[in-house]
Amino acid sequence: MPDEKKELIQLKNIVKSYQNGDQELQVLKGVDLAVYEGEFVAIMGPSGSGKSTLMKYYWLIR
Repeated sequence: MPDEKKELIQLKNIVKSYQNGDQELQVLKGVDLAVYEGEFVAIMGPSGSGKSTLMKYYWLIR
């Protein structure tokens, strides 16, 4: 049986939106993330795509 790596981070179906006047802006839409021991992960995307929001969510639930 192969060695199973320990799951260090697990986020499932993360959703976040902001209200901007009459508009609702969805910045995270059903995001899943799993990070395992020994992995290196980079979160990349354009400005305003939800990178910082995703990381803030992770730190809040820790």
